[in-house]
Amino acid sequence: MRNLELENSLTSGDPIADKNRARFDARGVFAINLVGPPGSGKTTLLEALIRDHHAALAPCVIVNDASGRTDADRVAALGVPMARVTTEGTRNLDASLIASAIDYEFPSTDATLLIENDVEWTAAGNDLGEHIRLAVWSVSAGSDELAKPAAALRRCQILAISQVDLLGECEFDLQRVRHAMARYAPAATVAPVSAATGEGVTELAAKILSLRWA
Repeated sequence: MRNLELENSLTSGDPIADKNRARFDARGVFAINLVGPPGSGKTTLLEALIRDHHAALAPCVIVNDASGRTDADRVAALGVPMARVTTEGTRNLDASLIASAIDYEFPSTDATLLIENDVEWTAAGNDLGEHIRLAVWSVSAGSDELAKPAAALRRCQILAISQVDLLGECEFDLQRVRHAMARYAPAATVAPVSAATGEGVTELAAKILSLRWA
């Protein structure tokens, strides 16, 4: 594992993101921008995908551990290639940071790169050079925000609803979310998942692979 203490770049992300994508394509790496607010369950979902579908995904990870080493340590314990980037207390990854991170310790071919990226729900986040975006939202956070055309949702191909094992204990209207997504992100897949029980994790991995080889 490499720890990359990198500062935020002020350079426009678009041309660098395009170069990142070209590098990923040349190396056979399928890059996923895993976006969502802090506490939405991104790291727990990463752990479940890596633990249960390691052989199929051939995962490697970039972790934006803005507030400390906790998430990076959890991913490192899984024994996958990983780089940790810090963003000086912010949660704004950009393509320049990813360009630096991918120089370190990643497989050259046939890998799935999962970029853990804290993004506020009202912000779309930067283009990092990913192939798809996987947005994550937790049942415990409620469904009201998901009924709005949030910027993070408009640009995602998959919306993972984490903690679905808590549906009976929290006020969360999954059907309302499906209807809302059909309006403002009709091409996106809604994927209910529970890392605690394993529900939906296999289906999510299969969807990721289907997009990779599409």
